[in-house]
Amino acid sequence: MNAPSFIRGLATVSAFGDSLTELSSAVKNKMLPSRESSTVTYQEYKLDLEIYKVPHFPLDIALKPAIERRLSFFSRMSIQAVAKAMQDSGDEFTNKNIGIIVGTSQGPTAVREKFNQKLYCEGFTSASPTLFANSVHNSTASFIAQQLNILGPTLTIVNHEASTSSALITANSWLTEKNLDFVFVIIGDEIYKKELSYLATKDYQKLQDFSPLVANNPVPGEGVACFILSNNKGAKYNLTLQADQSLRHMKLDKDTPAVIDFKGCPFSGPLALQLAQDQQVASYTKQLGSFPTVGALELALSCYHLQKGQIVASSSSTHPELNTITKNLLQQTQVQVLQTGKHNEIGKQIVQLV
Repeated sequence: MNAPSFIRGLATVSAFGDSLTELSSAVKNKMLPSRESSTVTYQEYKLDLEIYKVPHFPLDIALKPAIERRLSFFSRMSIQAVAKAMQDSGDEFTNKNIGIIVGTSQGPTAVREKFNQKLYCEGFTSASPTLFANSVHNSTASFIAQQLNILGPTLTIVNHEASTSSALITANSWLTEKNLDFVFVIIGDEIYKKELSYLATKDYQKLQDFSPLVANNPVPGEGVACFILSNNKGAKYNLTLQADQSLRHMKLDKDTPAVIDFKGCPFSGPLALQLAQDQQVASYTKQLGSFPTVGALELALSCYHLQKGQIVASSSSTHPELNTITKNLLQQTQVQVLQTGKHNEIGKQIVQLV
């Protein structure tokens, strides 16, 4: 496990909006976000689903015109998360050496689907170069660097459910090995409708009956979290973050409470339940929505709560085995946050109050 980094700023964009404070309040009060109707088509199937969609939000930053014209929804969420995290930190970022890491499983899916549709229906001559450029995964890191005039290294990590831990491990390494003042780590995904339709044909009844109150029936969602990391402690947060990753097996500290994501994947679910055995566990996935990098939002929430010495109990909608923390824990100094993947990947972050 790498040396710890200091957390300097936090932000989330989720189905509850673009306020981490409001997201925390919703989780504490066991609220569920509004669900948006969505129709997906797969072969001869046409299915009406209800999903957790990020609501419209005004950007907290005035975009450069060239960027505003091209911005995908995934990039819009990411830029908003970065702007919010910069405000949250209270730090000065002008003339600083800053690296950017984007972690995502699906990237800008809406733009990619639009480009593919035009290519399929209208042929090569109608395929927009602008759409193509915006459909690739690393376009988001490029937009952020251009908007903020950041000249440091940029990297996009696409590692499915392990994107969260991979991005944070890399950020810790950059701060150790490179001459950087900060690393902006942006992790998340947007709704991938083709994936929804595929799942729906595999288990039609389950997806038609999406209910966050049923243990094995998570609602699809989307969102982004941003972490500003540094080698030095800032004025606002007294938190350090370490990240690790393994296959199938992960040594947990049984004396440290854990927050574990529980996605709607038949492979990662049993792994999450296995990790939860004989452990004090909370999980917020049922309130955030199921998507590959939802663990990043759970990590941001855990950091935000631990700064106040708390670990917040799970929603009553969470799977029982992942709901063993039945009331908020106070005077806490450490939490371990875990993500599970369909290929038996396990990501772990240790957040420490210092």
